[in-house]
Amino acid sequence: MNIILTIRINKIHSLKSCIAKTIATRFVLLMIGCTIIIQAQSQSDNSLALADKYFAAGDYFTAAGLYEQFLHPAEKQKIPSGFPLNSKKNRIGGSGKQMDKYDILLKQAESYRLANYWEEASARYKECFEKNTAKYSDAIYWYAVCQRSLGNYAVASENIKRFLDTHAPGNTYQQEAEKELQTIQFINAQLARPDSIMYQFQKINASFGKEKGVYAPSSTGGNQLLITSTGSDPVVKAGINPYHNRLFYSTLINGNLQNINPVSIEAIDSSLNQGAA
Repeated sequence: MNIILTIRINKIHSLKSCIAKTIATRFVLLMIGCTIIIQAQSQSDNSLALADKYFAAGDYFTAAGLYEQFLHPAEKQKIPSGFPLNSKKNRIGGSGKQMDKYDILLKQAESYRLANYWEEASARYKECFEKNTAKYSDAIYWYAVCQRSLGNYAVASENIKRFLDTHAPGNTYQQEAEKELQTIQFINAQLARPDSIMYQFQKINASFGKEKGVYAPSSTGGNQLLITSTGSDPVVKAGINPYHNRLFYSTLINGNLQNINPVSIEAIDSSLNQGAA
């Protein structure tokens, strides 16, 4: 009888020990999960704050990249299964404020537009007004501006008229939109001129310039050009702009810039911009 009682007591102690270990393990997982979320939210908030600073300083391309980091973090930390934390659907960041994803997307669209990245800006403006036309009615106007800059005059005209007919009265951009429509109409009139066949405009394409940008081409003889493009530092440091203007040699072949090679300039600080070609 004593042996049976001893076995039962041992089993009870073993069960209590297992329960204690389970509780301790869950507590550790809870603390790890909290730490991961706090770190992720802190990094996200830092990206947003830094993006706003670069935007305010006029460095729109860098701001657009930082907004992208905020909207689409490169690496998502895995939360332990069963972690008891409810996330709100429309809340992003850890500052405690309710921030709509599309408010940040609109800031990114503005950044790309001001940096003359029309395709990227156009896509984001469109996403905003398609999500909430009433709230982001201004995005329709800027979408039309981007489409005009891309040479899509029919799409630009259609959307600027849509803006004027539906959202312009009392809007800040009403006069600008009316001028934009006149600009598009003037372009179409010039393209319809009978003597337009006597000349041709063509955009020079650069396979390497979609992300970096290509500026100020200058002929160095024959089909050789000196250009300015944007290079990024291999190592990104917090608080330091990783993008810098660099000079490159390139070859113009069939309307395309190819064979890009950096211009070597001795004794120059790698953190400085090299200027325009």
